[in-house]
Amino acid sequence: MEAPLRVHWVRHGKVASHRGDTSLTDEGRRQVEVVGEQFSRELVSGEVVSLLHAPTRRTRETAFVLYNSIAKALEEGRHPHPPGEDADAVARRLLTFAVSLLDLPRVRPRRYICVTHSPPMRAFLRRYLLGYDPGEPAYAESVDMDFDGDGLLTIRYRGDLRKMAL
Repeated sequence: MEAPLRVHWVRHGKVASHRGDTSLTDEGRRQVEVVGEQFSRELVSGEVVSLLHAPTRRTRETAFVLYNSIAKALEEGRHPHPPGEDADAVARRLLTFAVSLLDLPRVRPRRYICVTHSPPMRAFLRRYLLGYDPGEPAYAESVDMDFDGDGLLTIRYRGDLRKMAL
């Protein structure tokens, strides 16, 4: 049995005029926020959600507001995972990326500083280090991963440390 597919065509939010590449009005933003909250209640665990838009300002802004309103509703506990991937999939993706860096030539020591957002960090910490969601990391706080030459990975965050074989 194939997995379900749903497609929604959503018109952009209200604009003051259709002449030129105009922005949404405040009312248009509120309209889109309501739609985002509605969509957040319909999402199912593990569902992949993609937001696509035409190249105009009003459609870009609509997609941006829609995404943010869905994410906000999910953060308020209406759904266990962000749209797109569940937390475990996000954590696996981060680990897979980090491990893939081992395939690059390592004649000299290398350090990759990857700037991201708190949800992927929280997903990674829950899955691979802490076993629970630690909440928001502080601004500019890091999760540190060290790969030694013997196939051992050390993950550090605040006072917690875990060593695992790759």
